[in-house]
Amino acid sequence: MNGDGFPVLFSLLCGGFFFLVFGGLGFWLMIASRKHREKVAASQNWPTVLAQITLAEVRESRSADSEGDIQRSYYPHVEYSYQVAGMTYQGDKINLGARRGYSSPQKANE
Repeated sequence: MNGDGFPVLFSLLCGGFFFLVFGGLGFWLMIASRKHREKVAASQNWPTVLAQITLAEVRESRSADSEGDIQRSYYPHVEYSYQVAGMTYQGDKINLGARRGYSSPQKANE
């Protein structure tokens, strides 16, 4: 191959790689979003039962940024037990998504 075709070939390869990576990521995000929406829709039909709260508190999470500064976030933590069809279950989930952190303990306690 002569030197004139190399920049074109290189551009096509880089563009194709870029398309595959970000196209694949976009496709994966669409699938994950759809599955989450389906789970939320299905949860609307779950039976309702009474639960006993066994623990309710605000917890702190710490992480360091790239400069070594400590970042604090606060999140509610709840543990509970409930019965369905005579079986006792325990849980600590309060939503279907990821745990959400807050900038202060007061906000996490609301």
